[in-house]
Amino acid sequence: MSTRRLLKAAEAVRGVVSMAILTQVRDPRVQDVTVTGVEMAPDMRSAKV
Repeated sequence: MSTRRLLKAAEAVRGVVSMAILTQVRDPRVQDVTVTGVEMAPDMRSAKV
């Protein structure tokens, strides 16, 4: 799978997770959390955030 595709998918996952934390998580301990990176598996079935 192309590296560019993995990078684009990782950025999309990072954006979705960041928005979910900002808008849906109500725990005050994670209000200032920043998602700095995402590592995608080569098969794109899982990711480390």
